[in-house]
Amino acid sequence: LNGEDSVRGYNLLKPLGRIIYFGAANVAASGENRSLLTAFKTWYKCFSTNSLSILSDNKSIAGYHLGYLLKYFDSGKEIALKTIDELFRLYNEGAIKPQIDSIYPLSKVGEAMQRMHNRQNIGKILLQPDDEANATKNNDTTTE
Repeated sequence: LNGEDSVRGYNLLKPLGRIIYFGAANVAASGENRSLLTAFKTWYKCFSTNSLSILSDNKSIAGYHLGYLLKYFDSGKEIALKTIDELFRLYNEGAIKPQIDSIYPLSKVGEAMQRMHNRQNIGKILLQPDDEANATKNNDTTTE
């Protein structure tokens, strides 16, 4: 997240804490709030600091953008595959459990995208082939 959320996240860190930013959902305004002005306001409020503050606070900041990793780094694909393998290992061991917001058949990909763009989801939105989706009784299947 970005904007005010990134400031809040950094301020919540204890010494030796670290924060990793994935994407920039708050900067890419969507739904009814989509406008250049809204995007600029969010960008303007983005967290900004300097290296001396990070050192004296004893905190770490990192970022991860898969698109840039794959496009601009020769080893990006290898790094991404190792990361995916590690995620699947952790999932199979039960160490991580993704929160599923909803499951949509591929024929309703537009509805799924609209739900995501309107920021109505809490967790992941999954797509599955229509024949498998018909077997799913509840479109809003969630995990505990």
